[in-house]
Amino acid sequence: MIRPDLIVSVIVAALGSPLVLSIIRAAHRSWMQRRDIETEVQRWHRQAAAWETTCWATRSLAVQAGVPVERLPRGPGEDPGSTWRAADQEEDD
Repeated sequence: MIRPDLIVSVIVAALGSPLVLSIIRAAHRSWMQRRDIETEVQRWHRQAAAWETTCWATRSLAVQAGVPVERLPRGPGEDPGSTWRAADQEEDD
């Protein structure tokens, strides 16, 4: 005797398995993409760090070229030349 509930169960299981696997793959792909995307805040932090490095390198080259430290612009929160004077004193020792 053929049981219709058994036939329906087999058909649903056969169709459901690829659907579940597809949903799992899509969720995994979405999670990986979200993890790899750089957020706006991360991008600004990276750019700020790059600019800070460039500024310090430029200032260092200017001092090596003979520009007085007092004539160079100071960065935010920087005392007038204190950082450079401390570095100069270390080099003299």
